[in-house]
Amino acid sequence: MISTLSQESNKVMITMRFQRGYGATIIDINVDHENTLLHRDIDKMKTMLKYNDPDVSIICSRSVTIRDPIFQPSTEKLYLRNVILSREVIQSLPKSLKTLIVNHDQPYLDELDIQRLVISPFCDNYNVPATVKELEILDGQDMVINCHDQLEKFTLSSKNAVVTLANCNNLKHLHVAHVTSRVCGEFLDYISDFTLSYTIRTKMYSESVIYLCEYLSMFKNLQSYEGYIERDILKALGSIRKITYHKPVHVTIDDIPDSLEDMNFMIDGTNSSDILDKKPNIKRIRYSESTLIVQEVTNRYPDVYFYSYEGVTIDRHNKKLSSLLDLC
Repeated sequence: MISTLSQESNKVMITMRFQRGYGATIIDINVDHENTLLHRDIDKMKTMLKYNDPDVSIICSRSVTIRDPIFQPSTEKLYLRNVILSREVIQSLPKSLKTLIVNHDQPYLDELDIQRLVISPFCDNYNVPATVKELEILDGQDMVINCHDQLEKFTLSSKNAVVTLANCNNLKHLHVAHVTSRVCGEFLDYISDFTLSYTIRTKMYSESVIYLCEYLSMFKNLQSYEGYIERDILKALGSIRKITYHKPVHVTIDDIPDSLEDMNFMIDGTNSSDILDKKPNIKRIRYSESTLIVQEVTNRYPDVYFYSYEGVTIDRHNKKLSSLLDLC
């Protein structure tokens, strides 16, 4: 459902476009210049939000401030572009709200009760709100982020940025979206789980691999890595136990670290059975066979869990094995 409403608010032309579907409400607001929405604007937005959709987006062409509470108790995810919330609105956000995504500085975020926060702070120093367990920097610059013991996951999506996490004592997962960015801090001494979601392209390939390997060498206790793989990166991962990558890689069996136990990736042109013959430490592996059928592989390696690939299902074997592991 889509509807459009235009009006003049205090001689400022405001156009609101409303659509909803699949549990989501989207409000597009077009304004002449930066403005505080008036009560009649708020009333219109309340009408648009009356459907109790859990996913709400408000997108503005210019910066606007909402000073009156408008959000329903059913709101679970809120995306705001160029929208500033007053203290009263921040304090009125429903307990059901789990995720807040904002691209504009919010002056009262420290009073927010939220588990996942996605922001774009253009500042040198940022304090994580006390209740936030997952923080993502969508866009920003080099900065220091002052953490707390409740923060468990941090994601850096900015390009060419170096972020330092201070007082970060309980981080469980780090996610970096660009190979040209880094997250630093004392947490590198203990964190065990790291994801790089950027695929290194042909352009600047050598420089990118060197930069990534230097960064990987800074992790002192890395156990699980998800991201781009090649020979030098495998060397840089040290005593890694789990690796995940969703494309075939061009390395040899000998390049696989002897410490690896969970191999959720494929070596191009190589059978999983050949890998298991040479790397007996592996307990989980991506199924890849050109010679043996599924039954032959599972019979030969009854204690190995096989990740399915390209429609090959090994559910019966995996369920049986998982049940046995649960009993141990």
